[in-house]
Amino acid sequence: MTKRPQKRTAETSNLFEAIKFCALATKKEGSPNETHIYLSDGCATSFNGVLACGCSIDTDINAYVNAELLLNALSKCGQHFSITQLDKKLSLKADKFKALVPCLPLDLAQTPLPDPPIAALDNRFSEALDKVSVLATEGAQSVILASVLMSGASLISTNRVVMLEAWHGIDLPTGIALPKLFCVALSKCDKKLTKFGFSQSSCTFYFEDESWLRTQFFAEPWPDVAGILNRKCNLFEV
Repeated sequence: MTKRPQKRTAETSNLFEAIKFCALATKKEGSPNETHIYLSDGCATSFNGVLACGCSIDTDINAYVNAELLLNALSKCGQHFSITQLDKKLSLKADKFKALVPCLPLDLAQTPLPDPPIAALDNRFSEALDKVSVLATEGAQSVILASVLMSGASLISTNRVVMLEAWHGIDLPTGIALPKLFCVALSKCDKKLTKFGFSQSSCTFYFEDESWLRTQFFAEPWPDVAGILNRKCNLFEV
């Protein structure tokens, strides 16, 4: 028996903003986990193997949908639109606009989970990260060149010629190497940070709307750079 299409009408849906946020962990081309977003149980999630995003949605949909195509369709819908869930597609209608967005089987989707929050956080962290991440390079062969080091209340980066340290003043763990890919994603997000959590291989940053951005971090440790930065010196005003 053919499954009956499910129609959902949204007038003030946050679906566009949720998909836009989860697209931080997607690409235009690549494997399904790099191009698609999973919509299930009132939540949108994405995971590309390094970055994971999650955000609540107020639309009841269960689909593994192409992020770029859905974003393009939603951008043309405006505030009032309807969604019909078909077998392998999402049908979007708004006034004279109509779009069919292809979906993949749900069993291909991964369901990433955030690390439980353990500490308060605010945008002082993201502001400090923007200052130091300019020295990190995505894809670099060395961990110190490809990441930013969390060092308690500061962040550190280097290109082996210059070393930068930016103070944010929040009591956070030390020794976590944040990939450049995460630094770029966080810089694109204009939400306010509120909480932080971490585990053995990942850490999660929460925002004021309870959405979250999780990143795997490098297992390879940074060398001890305290001897380079924490030295007695005569300071001159500049």
